[in-house]
Amino acid sequence: MRTAELHRLGLAGQYGLYSLAIIAGLTSSLTTLAQPIVVGLVISSMMEQNPYGGLVALLISVFLVGMVVSVASQLALGRVSERYVMNLRNAIALKVMYADWRSLHRYDKGDVISRVAVDTALARGWLVGAVPQLTSAVLLVLGCAIGMAVISLPLFLASFTCIAVFGGLSIFFSRGVKTATVKNQEDTAVFIESLHRVITNIVVLKTAVLEKIALGRVADGSEMARRSGVRAIDRSALLGPTMNIGTQAAIALTVVLGGALAATDTLSAAALVTYFMYLLYIVAPLIGAASAFGEIASSRAALQRLREISDVPQELEGEKRVEKQCVSRLDLRDVGIEIDGQPILDEISIVLSGPGLIALTGPNGSGKSTLLWTLNGLYRPDHGSINYNGLDINQISTTELRKDICLIPQNPAPLIGTVRDNLQTGESLISDEDRWHALRTVGLENRVRSLPGGLSCALGEGGVELSGGQRQLLALARGLLGDPSIFLLDEFTAYVDKEGEMALNSVAIELAKTKLVVVVSHREEIVHMSDRILQLGEGRMVTTGSSGLSRSGPFK
Repeated sequence: MRTAELHRLGLAGQYGLYSLAIIAGLTSSLTTLAQPIVVGLVISSMMEQNPYGGLVALLISVFLVGMVVSVASQLALGRVSERYVMNLRNAIALKVMYADWRSLHRYDKGDVISRVAVDTALARGWLVGAVPQLTSAVLLVLGCAIGMAVISLPLFLASFTCIAVFGGLSIFFSRGVKTATVKNQEDTAVFIESLHRVITNIVVLKTAVLEKIALGRVADGSEMARRSGVRAIDRSALLGPTMNIGTQAAIALTVVLGGALAATDTLSAAALVTYFMYLLYIVAPLIGAASAFGEIASSRAALQRLREISDVPQELEGEKRVEKQCVSRLDLRDVGIEIDGQPILDEISIVLSGPGLIALTGPNGSGKSTLLWTLNGLYRPDHGSINYNGLDINQISTTELRKDICLIPQNPAPLIGTVRDNLQTGESLISDEDRWHALRTVGLENRVRSLPGGLSCALGEGGVELSGGQRQLLALARGLLGDPSIFLLDEFTAYVDKEGEMALNSVAIELAKTKLVVVVSHREEIVHMSDRILQLGEGRMVTTGSSGLSRSGPFK
């Protein structure tokens, strides 16, 4: 995604307000340019003893108009700025949510969070901050320069030489600001990632007495961010002061030369005051312009990081819909998956059809979870093909595929929110009656009714904690609400006791009467109760056979 596209997304729906803010800023600059002229007229009238009441009223009006339009410009820009950040965050979050999992997984979670939360705020500095500031600054600088040159060309050349010399130095010092800023943003992302890992795994760290080591790593990340932040500050610290010294030198020179010209009657007192006001008015926009260039460098660094994350490949979205059939069929032909150049699945060819219960077994690292993720569309085959009910899964909408093939991952943590929030699937409207029915089906109804507030009870951080088996059952209840044809249960009973295992197994067996259920498990009980057993070894299908306990439907 190009920078222009990111700006377009950020400014969506607010071009009118953005234009109004710039126009108001330019109007404020014009009123500023008019002030020295009116002040000069007032002084001339006073020295010539002419009536000047009308000119004073005009001067007050110019100041008031300038103040009103300046405030209006800042208010409009403030609203544009916040909306710009919100739009970008929503757009990048959308890209992240629908990104291809394998491509997104290469980024640390903390880095992704930093890009969505921090870089989107920094990105506005260019278009919303620097562009309006530079536009007004250019108008002010040109207007003041013209006014100064008209009043006294020799004085203008002398004072502007000082400004030009120090302005050139500011541009020279601005080199390397972007590089230093990018490094600081990367280091900040590393710090956020280390902090994210500590907070996420705080219970594990406490039980293993690893608090000091974890804090040490957080401190290392914080120190890296501090050092690169100092380097970025060092690169930009000279910009404003250098420009400020240039304008101060120009003011001092103007006082000396202007006083000499006034003493010889070459320059009138009114003209000298007008010139001096223009010189004072040119200082702020020049310093602001130097600051804007630093802001642009920071913004460009943030936009570069946003371009990277927005260009992550998105999930394939086929156009065909899945038609529910009595017998669901998955046909895998020579399916291969590679991660970081290493084969995880290799030439998997098998047909899965149901209803019925299939146990997928094999040693750790044999590719069992990867196979389930591939069937759910989280991974796409690097080689071979997968057909679902006669359709290539690449032709099927990922949303439709996941509605019909439900994956329950290992130890599914509940979503932050209420029980009701956790019993929602897709965008369909689900009644509480349907939620209670799903809970009743998986045997979790009594537990939820015992919670304070029932369906309105908060879960997760700051709420009620569920056991491992209850989390599995809650995730399964959520899956049931989507009425899928296939359930993929990854290590379904890995985190429960014997009683919980029996409850989960009974639910899986009951589901298998009407649906295809594929269970990854090392537990002998569920394996022996399966209609079919598949064994993986080093990414290949080693054995396939029947347990001899067929209860439900045909298998091939």
